[in-house]
Amino acid sequence: MAFLYIIACQDGTYYTGIAKDIEARLKEHREKGKSCAKYTRAHPIKALLALWQTDTLANAAKGEYAVKKLSRKEKEALIDDGEQLLSFCPGLTGLIFTLRRDIVLADRENQPKS
Repeated sequence: MAFLYIIACQDGTYYTGIAKDIEARLKEHREKGKSCAKYTRAHPIKALLALWQTDTLANAAKGEYAVKKLSRKEKEALIDDGEQLLSFCPGLTGLIFTLRRDIVLADRENQPKS
């Protein structure tokens, strides 16, 4: 199992990444641990916006590559309608990605209010 995710940074930018353990990965981003992405060190994260689960890290990496090629406007539309991942990224056709709103909502509920 692996995850593809989009997070909002405090400066309004988006970061797209992959993880085998999404909770641990988000913690690394938030705490700026040694495995934190260079981008999120400089652009602290605000919220998990979208999350998809797939069967392998290789598939998640293909999804990450496809999403990173989208424009900001396309990413915003994808965040609004995560069920449409394969429509936005036709190169992923045949791969299984399951939208995980439950984890996104749980993550938001567990974050301190700003």
